[in-house]
Amino acid sequence: MTTNCAESNHTPRRTQLRITSISKRPAVGVWVKGTLMRFTFEALVFRKHAVCPDYEIEQSRISKLFIRRQSDLAILYAWDRGLDIVAANAGAKRAVNILCARLASLVFKSEG
Repeated sequence: MTTNCAESNHTPRRTQLRITSISKRPAVGVWVKGTLMRFTFEALVFRKHAVCPDYEIEQSRISKLFIRRQSDLAILYAWDRGLDIVAANAGAKRAVNILCARLASLVFKSEG
């Protein structure tokens, strides 16, 4: 599944978010793997918001998120029911923002 995400700073820019796998778990959440910009990501995404709001990134329905640079697989961001590694640069932060805004709705829309 691939989607284009429009970003708005002063110049419109399109970023391709590509989901490479979705693995259902016995519980409600699903593990999602994919690529975004020059990063790979793994995320544990839920259909509903966490009972404890601190367990998800903002209101994203993501309780675990790992972002790595594709070139050397360095971890640039990590969240595991709380922030473990702060976004290492502006690109990683932008990837976190895009995933938080779009990933859950894309994943659960695809379950149809």
